[in-house]
Amino acid sequence: MQQRAEYPARTTLLQEAKTAQNYYFVEQGCLRLCFDNKGKDTTVQFFFENEGVASLESFQKNIPSVFTIETIEPGVILVLPKAVFNGMVKELERYTVATLPKSCKRKTAYREAGTTTLYRLLPGHYPGTPQPDQKQAGREKTGREKIAGEKIAEEKIAEEKTHLITNVIA
Repeated sequence: MQQRAEYPARTTLLQEAKTAQNYYFVEQGCLRLCFDNKGKDTTVQFFFENEGVASLESFQKNIPSVFTIETIEPGVILVLPKAVFNGMVKELERYTVATLPKSCKRKTAYREAGTTTLYRLLPGHYPGTPQPDQKQAGREKTGREKIAGEKIAEEKIAEEKTHLITNVIA
């Protein structure tokens, strides 16, 4: 997967005009992204702990980088090779294709059920969730709440929605 490496200060990880083959994640230390501006060294951005950097256009398109990436201070850098990165992207694509239909089905079921029905189902999945009636005890319901209550009272529709949602969640 990634390789963990320690680098001294002022180590060049990617030289301008070379093709980027790695994505760098800063575990400790600081990196800078810079370029040669007609003989003048120009810093574009700094990257600190828990930040990642690559010359993205070079990395993605396999073209020479317009940037240099170097360490500013001694640091620990996680190096993710392009081949590993591309494998992770393919795995993510496979996962997305496999889970997208179920996610869409779940989203449709949620939308059709409405928020009140979903809220009433929460205690089954998350014990201790207060029910609307428990939260609103002692106060008169608004017109909107009365209408929502009447809709929930339609047993057959509520049972069908509950059955649909329960099957999608499971």
